[in-house]
Amino acid sequence: MVQLKPARQTIGFILVHATQEKKEELNIGYLLAQQYWHQGFAGEMLLALLHYYRDQQNVRALYAGVGASNTASVRLLEKCGFSRVSGTSGENLFYRLNLEENSA
Repeated sequence: MVQLKPARQTIGFILVHATQEKKEELNIGYLLAQQYWHQGFAGEMLLALLHYYRDQQNVRALYAGVGASNTASVRLLEKCGFSRVSGTSGENLFYRLNLEENSA
């Protein structure tokens, strides 16, 4: 859950899911209340998550799916170092961040 301080108002959340087969590769997702779009909150959420997982030795990669029409999230993922991977599912695009290569 993502909250604004000091009122502790919930404005969004981040989901992290590991599959049984590849626990070192995590799927992530995030959702932000519409009135907080385009204010830098999604970037702050994602960068904090990346910072945390770069310090976790047992996580090699993060995956994210995004609607192809959600250009703001596509740009954010690319800005944070995610690369598009082959394959789509309907109108969704998929991205991967290799934490072993991006541990600066």
